Amino acid sequence: MTLTEAKRILQQLQQQNVCEILILSGEVHPRSPQRQAWLQRIYDLCVLALEMGFLPHTNAGPLSREEMQKLKTVNVSMGLMLEQLTPKLLNTVHRHAPSKLPEVRLQQLQWAGELQIPFTTGLLLGIGETEAD
Repeated sequence: MTLTEAKRILQQLQQQNVCEILILSGEVHPRSPQRQAWLQRIYDLCVLALEMGFLPHTNAGPLSREEMQKLKTVNVSMGLMLEQLTPKLLNTVHRHAPSKLPEVRLQQLQWAGELQIPFTTGLLLGIGETEAD
């Protein structure tokens, strides 16, 4: 989505009593040559939302500590689904999603606390975990 397209949508929402904007994105691999442009687009969308009077909340998959620090300046909160408690689901429902490692996502929660970023998270239940999990 271009910033012009986003602005058009946000202008329509200004008349509908909307105050928070959820910025979602598919993940871009940390070593991808597109990663920096991807993060900048998210940042720019947050800036646009703020300038138009909205409160941005970003959920863009696992981020580095530095990326979280940058986005903190233009978000009222951020989030990341923990997804699962056990890595065994990487052998089944999440077999094509290596970023869903519980350790990777728990690290994100720790950094959010250290950086004092209001943060939402959650678990997906019913996808293969056991009661013991």
